Amino acid sequence: MSKHDEIGMRLQRIEVLLTVLVKNQLSDVINKELGDSKKKKIYELTGKYSASEIGKKVGTSAMTVSRLWQGWENLGLLVKDGKGYRRII
Repeated sequence: MSKHDEIGMRLQRIEVLLTVLVKNQLSDVINKELGDSKKKKIYELTGKYSASEIGKKVGTSAMTVSRLWQGWENLGLLVKDGKGYRRII
C-alpha cells in the first residue's frame, strides 16, 4: 500500500468519525427540525435544486424554503455554498 493510499484511507476514517460525532451532537435538532415530512423533503433536496424548484416540488413558496435554509444554517444543519446552501450530513 502506498503512502498516498494510506493517507486516503485515514482521511476517509476521519470523515466517518466526524460524521458520527456531528449526527450525535445534532440528533435532537435534526429530530425537531426535520420531524415534519415537508421539511424533511426540503432538507433532502437542498443542494440539488434552487429554492423555487424545491418549493414547487414540495408545494410551498421559495420564501419558505429560504427561511428554513437560513434557520437551519443558524442551527448548523446547512452551510452557505455560493448563492445556495448544502447539507453537512
